[in-house]
Amino acid sequence: MQKYLIFFSDRVINFSSNERWTPQTGHIVLQGLKAKDLHRWLKKLEQDPGIKEITLQVEDPKSVFLEFVDSMKKIQAAGGVVSMAGRALFIHRFGRWDLPKGKMEPSETPEQTALREVEEECGVGELTLERRFSDTFHIYFYEGQYVVKQTYWFGMSTRYCGELKPQWEEGIEEVAWIEPSTWDQLVLPQTYPSLVPLLMEAKQWMQPTLALDIQ
Repeated sequence: MQKYLIFFSDRVINFSSNERWTPQTGHIVLQGLKAKDLHRWLKKLEQDPGIKEITLQVEDPKSVFLEFVDSMKKIQAAGGVVSMAGRALFIHRFGRWDLPKGKMEPSETPEQTALREVEEECGVGELTLERRFSDTFHIYFYEGQYVVKQTYWFGMSTRYCGELKPQWEEGIEEVAWIEPSTWDQLVLPQTYPSLVPLLMEAKQWMQPTLALDIQ
């Protein structure tokens, strides 16, 4: 079943159909609200760190999700999961593991942005686009208003065996190849919640015969 998620810092807004749910601490379930009504809940998320997740139960999750996204200024970015010899390329900055990505230039396609950002942030070349993953969405406060960043993600392969070069001016401290079998222990405790669904997709792509064990 398709999931529609928007992240706000380390919290998540989940758009789902009307279904049974089990009460959990820090999880609020809203029924019958419209997309425009969610804006006041952004303030509540900002002010109350005890709220970890909001689920909006509606008949048509996709349409309400898209309406909510369209109600805010949108910034578009693109990035990549780069695979080589069974490992994926990660960057480390601001104390977290992340994936190379960046904002789209006006004249660029998402594919062009993803390739450019990976090369700039990691110093890796010889990239080949292999597939597209699900987009991620997260909200932040910028210039006096809430904006939503939509990031297009692509699976890439490379034969590049040269030196990796972190883009220091972007705050990147390290670039590393990391095997999916170690993501649970090494990456997930130090990454952004918005990347977890993407990493689940990437793990299945890189190791299709293995059961997904990302929690």
